[in-house]
Amino acid sequence: MRFNAFRKNLLESEQDEILSINDKVKDLAQRDPKALDYAIDAIKKARQYAQKIIANAKRSPAPKPEVGEAAEGTAGKLSILSQEIDAMEKEIAEICQLLGEKCEGAVVNLKKFLSGLYGKMEDLVSSGKQEGAEEERQEFKKWYNGLGAKLLKLGQKAISHVEVTAEELKALSSTERSKVKSSQINANKFAEELGNSLETLFLKVLFTDAGKDYNITIKDVDTFLDEAYKGTVINNQELVARDSGLIDDFVNKRSRKVYDAIAGPVVKLKPPASGGANIGPGELALAMLGNPAAKADKGDIQVGDDMYEVKAGAGSVGGRFNSDKVTTALNGWKVWDRGLEEIAGQGVILRDKNAKGKDRSLYNFNNTGIEKVNSEILKKYSDPEKTKKWLTKTFERLVTNHSELPNMESYIDSMIVKSDDPELNGTIDEKTYMNLYARLLYDSYSKADGVTNIIIIDTKSRTYRIIRDSEDLGAKLGQKGGVRTSGGFNWNDNHQKASPQFVTN
Repeated sequence: MRFNAFRKNLLESEQDEILSINDKVKDLAQRDPKALDYAIDAIKKARQYAQKIIANAKRSPAPKPEVGEAAEGTAGKLSILSQEIDAMEKEIAEICQLLGEKCEGAVVNLKKFLSGLYGKMEDLVSSGKQEGAEEERQEFKKWYNGLGAKLLKLGQKAISHVEVTAEELKALSSTERSKVKSSQINANKFAEELGNSLETLFLKVLFTDAGKDYNITIKDVDTFLDEAYKGTVINNQELVARDSGLIDDFVNKRSRKVYDAIAGPVVKLKPPASGGANIGPGELALAMLGNPAAKADKGDIQVGDDMYEVKAGAGSVGGRFNSDKVTTALNGWKVWDRGLEEIAGQGVILRDKNAKGKDRSLYNFNNTGIEKVNSEILKKYSDPEKTKKWLTKTFERLVTNHSELPNMESYIDSMIVKSDDPELNGTIDEKTYMNLYARLLYDSYSKADGVTNIIIIDTKSRTYRIIRDSEDLGAKLGQKGGVRTSGGFNWNDNHQKASPQFVTN
């Protein structure tokens, strides 16, 4: 049996088990009314979990919990229970339709939740714990009703959003008032959608086996949220005082239990697509959980008096130096090719076609491309002056504020091999070229955008490295415990800046 078919059969089996459990829940509730109220509320919780998954998949706000009329008598309550179960089963089917095979985790979690529910109902019936269950139900209901407001407040904190009062709006011109209102709407939409994502995380650690090992209570979650809003979950001041480390080491003890349960997804958490907030993963976690931290104007965070740009990724995938004065690679492609033609002659072949019939370079700005351009062109036809002229023109096209960067010429000189060996003379130093280009990008970034401190985060390991200035970058590039570049760029790329990715090393 093929794996996909096996997976499909497994998923259908999980859904069949859910149907079987639901039948048992109905039967037990019918035989002993003591467990009926508990079952109704529990199924509603499961539906809320399912609805949030659906909302996230559709990128729409999660629906507000339905408030129905309280039924009287066993028959009325059994009718409500049946309706809730039927609705939940339809929602499970919709999850699988929206997520395909990725729905497996959600279905398994729901099955485990329902199995636990049935076990809890049996306990209630056999041990007469109805009174305690009712207290628990009321406690959860009260807590859950206030959760949305807390998470909205936390989302607003993450982007340093402050509501404008009616009096403040009144004092503005009509044009200014319109801009502020639009900004308010976007900020609240961002905060609401972020809150929905966080709510799913907290419900998961409270009600599924995924969080069972952490033994987390509602009180623990409340404490964590209070600490997060105060910004005391992560001590950002101590974190940025060190050049490298593990984010987890700066989490306070009061928040540790909940943080450990959600750290993985929270640090990787991507901000909502809507809302217009310029904030990325890693940066979102520090701004949301840390203090002192404030959202700066250009997507940075401010800790104390200092501003930090955050570049996050995982493994070999990282962030780029996105200076306003650095163009896309495509913008420099013609200059790159023209310079190679001047070196090797008009007949040199510099491009071919990809599988879709689109032009691609034979000599991209990455390790493979530089190795090829050295062996096939520069060793045969170039010298240091020719290579310098070619690289200078290319970089001047890519880095538009190059006239403000006094070190650019020395960087280019250092990229070029000077040797008595005619085959090596005028080639590009394959060991140093990317690091030197990275320093050029940093200088452009710093000059154009005011960026000096850069925090590079690996969201999987939650390690970080801080770059303080150009010399610091030069010292840490390629060093163990420092940073490294990953990949380069292709000349036909019109979407990303002409920059490698930067990751922890």
